[in-house]
Amino acid sequence: MLLPLPALAAASAAAAGGLYARGVYLLPAASVALRAGGGLVVGLVAGPALGAPAVAAGLVLGEAARALLLDRALRDVPAARPPPAPTPRTAPSHAPATRPSTAAFWRTVGPHTLSMGLVVTTPLVDKAVAAPLGAGAVTVVELCDKLFYAPLVLVGAGIAVVSGTAWAEALERGGPTDALRRDYARSQAGVAAAATAVALVCAGALWLAEPLARRLLAIPPGLPFASTLTLFLAGLPFAVVGDLGVRLVVAFRRTWLMVGSAVLIVTVNLAGDLIGAALLGLDGIALASTVARAANAAFVLVVTWRLLRGRPA
Repeated sequence: MLLPLPALAAASAAAAGGLYARGVYLLPAASVALRAGGGLVVGLVAGPALGAPAVAAGLVLGEAARALLLDRALRDVPAARPPPAPTPRTAPSHAPATRPSTAAFWRTVGPHTLSMGLVVTTPLVDKAVAAPLGAGAVTVVELCDKLFYAPLVLVGAGIAVVSGTAWAEALERGGPTDALRRDYARSQAGVAAAATAVALVCAGALWLAEPLARRLLAIPPGLPFASTLTLFLAGLPFAVVGDLGVRLVVAFRRTWLMVGSAVLIVTVNLAGDLIGAALLGLDGIALASTVARAANAAFVLVVTWRLLRGRPA
């Protein structure tokens, strides 16, 4: 059921990259919610009859809708006008920029791609560990995972894209990084505070509406839901801090550091899943995800501050 998802996600990413290049940031960032929204809506409608395949079908439909939306938007947004040809008076003294070689391109993109491939295995590990915990356990983990990403996109995605672009431009200009350090610190503090507030609001609303949510989502009585999703939501500040820090790592073109970040997430999440599921069941799996995000946020903060201070990372 999920086989078309990687191809659709690749099409969405390509269209989103084209929009970023043309100065359109909000639509690509906000459209990420379509995948989770598709899984949620189809899961609510068809979940009681079909179970997990309904959520999978919703994810595929949501990503297909995102790919079509971004493709249409890319066709409608005019390409940026090329800069005027330099005259003898305005011509730069340095040599014009050249297109990077294929090897240079893959030295930057390759580690990024590898790290993303490693990280996407963590939800699969969560579900595999949840499977022996009873009927409906995998569905609960899937729902909590998707519901977690809705506020994550709301808080972090748009800010991360815009900030990452601005930081890359600042580094291209060269010069001292004092202003960049201050902006990075303010941005991290702002998104962390916003994510904490959103997580608290969502958790409070969840506990108030848990009986209704359990009926709508057809969650078996013996399985936790509010506590599991609350533990997922506890990782929201760490997730946005990590995502924002990765944008600065990319701006520094040190994408090989992302592989270390991905290995850390996968390792901590796997160990935490095995231990947490044995001790706390589904809540232990959710707690493992939050601990993995916290470990990654700490790693990214250390790396980015060393980069900003000109020290080897």
